Amino acid sequence: GLGQLYNPVAVKIDQNGYLYIVDQSNNRILRWGSNECMGECIAACSTNNAGSNADRLNAPRDIAFDSKKFLYVADAGNRRVQKFLVQS
Repeated sequence: GLGQLYNPVAVKIDQNGYLYIVDQSNNRILRWGSNECMGECIAACSTNNAGSNADRLNAPRDIAFDSKKFLYVADAGNRRVQKFLVQS
């Protein structure tokens, strides 16, 4: 569920105070607001299964942001970097 993590490997905080968690073994990226007890899936949300399609991740390892609010995911299992637009 969105309140559970399986092998989180990286966290980042954006300029709005949201906490982003790389949930590696669930193959997804979650965003948590302050004082929330459950996260919101923002990348690779359709399933927790690994995959190589544009909407899937396979063992994501790290994330970074640019100035235009794009999220870049180091998708280690697919040997690529995925780019996602993060909605506020």
